[in-house]
Amino acid sequence: MFKKVYFIVNPAAGKETPVLHQINRAMQGRPQHWELKTTRAYGDGARLARQALREGYDLVLAYGGDGTINDVVNGLAGTDLPLAVLRGGTGNAVAKELGTSSDLEASVTQTLDQLGEIRPVDLGIVDEHYFLLRLSIGIWATLSEATTREQKTRQGIAAYLLRFAESVAAEEQANYTITVDGETHTARGTGCVITNMSAIGLWTFNMGEEAQMDDGRLDIFIADSSLRTMLGVAANSTPLLPSLEGAVARWHGQRISLDADVPQKVSLDGEPFHPLPLCAEVRPQALQLFRPA
Repeated sequence: MFKKVYFIVNPAAGKETPVLHQINRAMQGRPQHWELKTTRAYGDGARLARQALREGYDLVLAYGGDGTINDVVNGLAGTDLPLAVLRGGTGNAVAKELGTSSDLEASVTQTLDQLGEIRPVDLGIVDEHYFLLRLSIGIWATLSEATTREQKTRQGIAAYLLRFAESVAAEEQANYTITVDGETHTARGTGCVITNMSAIGLWTFNMGEEAQMDDGRLDIFIADSSLRTMLGVAANSTPLLPSLEGAVARWHGQRISLDADVPQKVSLDGEPFHPLPLCAEVRPQALQLFRPA
């Protein structure tokens, strides 16, 4: 049984929700000693996670969107302190992939009653920064930046779609050079994603069953620049449709280097990152993650 649990909460994540009140209510009458800290800026999550480790907590529960989860992951990577993801924020790709309940109180109860399992999962790493979800390049990074927090809070996932058509039209096409485990490829498009798991936080699109967070590799896909393909990717709620397979280049491996012939924005789990070139590698079983039953 967990004896000491540590909540890290981004109170600004997602739609307005009485998060602190709900967590307090969920913890009433429970035997665990618990502490709750809130984040104000990126970097707070990693700092607080390391504090929980130093103080001997058994579990970290993180509430927020994918960027908040990434922040906490960077404090827990390579340690034995497990992470449980509580569903908050706009995209919630990690929470959805894990099957985390949207009912916050129920999710806390399920986790602390240990109705699930702790399992080691892989992380990607680039320039000493870890990612659980993905690196987004080109249009995918631009789209995330173009959508303000106010839009996300007010409109939720519709905020991303609101900017989609204009982003496709404005983004410059790039010729990409991709090196996967020493083998070099080229492809042309407006953006690409290097991902560690099936759900990648771009609407409901997923990479299919081949992309798993415990398979010891990263996946990369590059969609061509046609509006038809981009809309198909954006709207697709299942693995790649047969009609899109010819328009999407995809590889997987343990080490992926990427460059382009035009400047490309980059984001890491939804947070702005330095531009290309970059080199991402997988770190197998680098995070202990609670997965609900």
